[in-house]
Amino acid sequence: MIILGLLTWLLVPLFNAWMDRKGAKRNYLFVNFLRGIAMIVHSVIFFDPQGGYHFFKDLWASIPYLIYYFGAFWLAFEIALNIWQGRIHQLGLFDGLLYFDQSEGDSGIVDRFFKWTGAEFHFWVKFGVAVLVIISGMVILYK
Repeated sequence: MIILGLLTWLLVPLFNAWMDRKGAKRNYLFVNFLRGIAMIVHSVIFFDPQGGYHFFKDLWASIPYLIYYFGAFWLAFEIALNIWQGRIHQLGLFDGLLYFDQSEGDSGIVDRFFKWTGAEFHFWVKFGVAVLVIISGMVILYK
């Protein structure tokens, strides 16, 4: 059941990437609000939020979930969007999967940050996030 919960979360970024595949720029405040609602609903359905009287203990216990939710969203969204926009055919497999908006600069704060820091830094952050997502998934699975 936990593996099903982890995998079904990927439907949210895949749906979001499918909606953005034509290059539409969304209202990021509204889209992030909907992503937050999806994250809360998903965590209530698939995981067992304990709640209780120990706020900091509960917050500490939720860190693997937050890492998984945000990291998996970012990785799955970018990869799916680059595949559906045909960047793999244009730029090759490696550069196509790692593409982020460097030209327009209107794709949100994350892409603007990586436009400023560069593609190599983007690769290493994406690699680090992938490692953290795998580790957090294992922590959630074996908890």
